[in-house]
Amino acid sequence: MEIFCTEHGVNQIDILKIDAQGYDLAVLRGGERLLRDEVIPFIIVEASILTGDTTNQPLGNKLLPCFLWLCLRRNLRSSVSWSE
Repeated sequence: MEIFCTEHGVNQIDILKIDAQGYDLAVLRGGERLLRDEVIPFIIVEASILTGDTTNQPLGNKLLPCFLWLCLRRNLRSSVSWSE
């Protein structure tokens, strides 16, 4: 993902939808710098991590512990009042 963005001059991705059939974590790892630099504000990932299917278990193990932190971090940076 980083290579593609560099080669094509992509500096901002408004929303990223990932459906890589078990390779979602690999896609995210391929965009680590983009995620760290907050080039992508919204990411949609479809993963069956709470069922008996263990295909996306690594994704769930990495993302679920960070989910609340990321939501809180986004809200703290927002200019929207908590009461709105």
